[in-house]
Amino acid sequence: MSDVQPWQRRPPRPAPLLARAPEVAALLDMSLASFRSAKRNLLARGFPPPVPGLGKRWDVEAIRDWLASQRAPKDRAAEPPLDDIAAWQREIDRRLGYTG
Repeated sequence: MSDVQPWQRRPPRPAPLLARAPEVAALLDMSLASFRSAKRNLLARGFPPPVPGLGKRWDVEAIRDWLASQRAPKDRAAEPPLDDIAAWQREIDRRLGYTG
């Protein structure tokens, strides 16, 4: 057991709000070299630039928001209404490849 009392423990550190290039590359699942070579193209596609006045640091939340915006929206119009059970059964059969 530890001799450190609960009130003497350091509180957990909050998640960082800013990231340098290596952390940004990791968020994008890229190597640092790949991120550096792709940075100009990413910026042209709306990727958030570094935060002004803070050196080469990016806003982590802005990066996550940009990534979320890059996902294709799900086409809900193609799904049957929630209360039409027979239509859903046909849709499930179609998705599973059942014929009948």
